[in-house]
Amino acid sequence: MPETEQERETAARLRKYLSELLGEPVEVATLERMEGGWSRQTHRLLLRTATGSDLALCLRSEVTAGVSERNLDREWRVMSAVAGGDVPMPILHGFEETGDVTGERFIVMDWVPGDVPNPWRRGGKKYLAEAGRRGRLGPDWARAVGRLHTAEVGARLQAAGIDEGLTSAGHVRREVDHWTEQVMRTTNHPGALVVEACHWLDHNLPAAPDPPVALHGDLRMGNLIIADDRVAAFLDWETAGLGDWRADLGYCLMPYNGGKLLEAEPPSAGGLMHPEAFLEHYAAETKRFLQPRDALYFMILGSVKMIAIFCAGIDEYTAGNTIDPRYAWLSIPLAGLVDDLQTLLDADSPW
Repeated sequence: MPETEQERETAARLRKYLSELLGEPVEVATLERMEGGWSRQTHRLLLRTATGSDLALCLRSEVTAGVSERNLDREWRVMSAVAGGDVPMPILHGFEETGDVTGERFIVMDWVPGDVPNPWRRGGKKYLAEAGRRGRLGPDWARAVGRLHTAEVGARLQAAGIDEGLTSAGHVRREVDHWTEQVMRTTNHPGALVVEACHWLDHNLPAAPDPPVALHGDLRMGNLIIADDRVAAFLDWETAGLGDWRADLGYCLMPYNGGKLLEAEPPSAGGLMHPEAFLEHYAAETKRFLQPRDALYFMILGSVKMIAIFCAGIDEYTAGNTIDPRYAWLSIPLAGLVDDLQTLLDADSPW
């Protein structure tokens, strides 16, 4: 419960805002900040209505320092455009865009019950290994990704000002330029091999014949809520938009996103199944087939993207913009990501 006068005033503003948003008087029973979150804060709210029933909501707000996209307005517009179809995601309630209620802008949505397994922790790896053996979660995840990539929301996204006029080829070009530029300007530079990978990406751009589709942009375990071996909701839409479907697949199939840090990992899709099995289920949903050379390209692009994001976070810490020690710890997995780049650049097949 609020202890200071400022906390009591914030709680009163939040209660008033939520009551008006939901159309009925509510009291905030609990407000709990959840673990994790690099570019957003997530709180679980338990509200009590006038009839005495409880309602669980999620409040997703901006943070001062972050390692990726900080435009919450864009995230709201993307989620609003995708909502209402077959893509698993929370029910949206509203966007507080002034920052006057709590000091930060925030999105209000339903709290989706379930698990968010972290593949870089022992418990998360065990959870995913057991789910993989049961054999339901991996295919369901692949099909859910396929439903996102085939959702007819492109017109709604562009009507909301998201990636207007962008082609798939333009998306890939933009991604290569953006992450290359970020790597090049980083203060804590990741080294010459990453520069080589940036040049390789620039000189080996793949043809992009397909029209752009809705992308998540950070497609991995840790951004999914899992319930009963099914994907209950995609989380963290801050880098979502329109683009080349192969970019989402290459990113989620990176060795790092399979749980690799500094130890060897067999090729896997999120620690659940072999990438080729994942792609077979994806193709059954979409009739799209990821070729090995394209998989290599977009896994290398995903690795460079992750390295650029990590280096940006390290820069935030060393510049004194945050005291969160996790930003300093981002230096730990960099060696493994650079090793992945070397392996992928020398490979004829991604697995």
